[in-house]
Parts: sequence; structure tokens; C-alpha cells
Amino acid sequence: MSLTFFLVVQMASAVESYIYTGVAKVGKNDASPHLFLPSNPAYSGSASISEAEFTYSNNYGDLHCSVPVDKHANFSFDVIAAQNFGTSEDFEKFMFKKFGLRYNEFTDSYLLGGNAKEDCRAFKYSKIYTSKESIVVWSEDWMYVFRHQNVPVRDATRALECQRARSNVERMTCANRELMVFDAAVNLGFVEMQDSFSKEISAEDPVRVDQINWLRDVRNNCVDTACLFNAYKARVAYFKKRLSARYPSYPQKVSNPQYD
Repeated sequence: MSLTFFLVVQMASAVESYIYTGVAKVGKNDASPHLFLPSNPAYSGSASISEAEFTYSNNYGDLHCSVPVDKHANFSFDVIAAQNFGTSEDFEKFMFKKFGLRYNEFTDSYLLGGNAKEDCRAFKYSKIYTSKESIVVWSEDWMYVFRHQNVPVRDATRALECQRARSNVERMTCANRELMVFDAAVNLGFVEMQDSFSKEISAEDPVRVDQINWLRDVRNNCVDTACLFNAYKARVAYFKKRLSARYPSYPQKVSNPQYD
């Protein structure tokens, strides 16, 4: 069980790849995002941008599309941002609170054209802000965030990577096969909770906040495996109840009678 799961590693890479990791609402209407929520970035999608075009591909291999760049300029607090946020300070607060992005790290801005295939309609006339580590696509009432990666993104439904275990709780979990099964079940449950109940994938998503608070509570209070078993069992039971309508077989990836 690791908080590392919630953080996307941002690293320099010879081959640029920006993974779809976040989305948040900017406007006030009830429109849904054009892209699905990236609850599991390993299966979300990727993007890139050049002087000529913006490209997007999903990770299932059935969608690859591009939209031509209409305008490219140095990053600035432009008219579009001013109309929606009022001041650069409010814009900066939004970007940091939602995605942990720093205003002063953006270097370029792009305006996409309208000549796009149907599969890429989500990006027509979009405003894009870029830094070395991120691409932010502002399309209508939504912002989509892509993070720079140079290694494959880990499947968020898997148990923690024990070679990266640092805390006592993580080491205790790694030392017990049953706890590792529970850890995977909890991670699966969290992803399914986001798919079922999240309205956005950001630092302020209530589902994410609840999961992080649970993780911290376990880390702060559990000093033995008995405590961990109780915490995991309670969490799995909570997810199972919440997901009963949408995912009645949860945790289907786990073949173990103790979950019943």
C-alpha cells in the first residue's frame, strides 16, 4: 500500500510521452468531459504536441488522431484565462489546487484549429498550455492534464511494488502474501470508486481525498499485521458495499473466501 500510487513520476526523457492523468471542470454548465476519466493512467491515453499539430492516442490502440495547431506563442495570462478566472493569481491557484502545477513553469501556449476528425472533436479549438513536464488541454468547460513520462505507467489496480517499500506498513504488507492480496483489492476498489463516483480526477476529488486520508490513518495507527488485516478488511467491505450495484463481483480479481 503506497501513496506513490497517487503520484505520477515526472522525469526527463529522450522520447517524449505525456500520459493522461487528470481532468477538472472549469466552466459552470453540466456538460460532461469528452474524454473518460483517467482513473487508471496505465490505460488512459497519451498526447504530444509540436509546432504543427497536437496528437492523442488511447492505450487500447483503437484511436489515434491529430488536430493542427493554429497559433503558437509564449505562455501568458491570455484573454481566455482572464474571462474564466479574472486574475492570474486565481488561475494559478486553480492549477495548483487541482493538479499541483506551477504557473511559472509554463513556457508555451497553443490554439488548435477546427480541422479535426470526429474522433478528435474533443480537442477542436482547444487552448493548450505546456511546460517541460506537462500538457494542459483546455477544451470548452474542461481541462485535461497530461504528464511527462519516460517509463511505462504502473497499473493502479496492482498491489504495491515491494522494491519501493519505505514505511513500516509497506514492509509489513510486503512480508505477508495475504496482505498483498488485500492491497491489490483495495487499489482495485479505489479505481472502481473513481470510475463510479468521481466527477473529475484531481487533488480535490472527494474519492481520492478519502482514499489518501484512509492510507494516512493506517500508516499512523497500525504497528502490527493484525491491525493491517482489520483495516484492509474494513476497506474492502466498504468498497464492496458502495460498488454493489455497478460492480457486484468486486473484488473479482481476488479469489479468496475471506472477502465474502
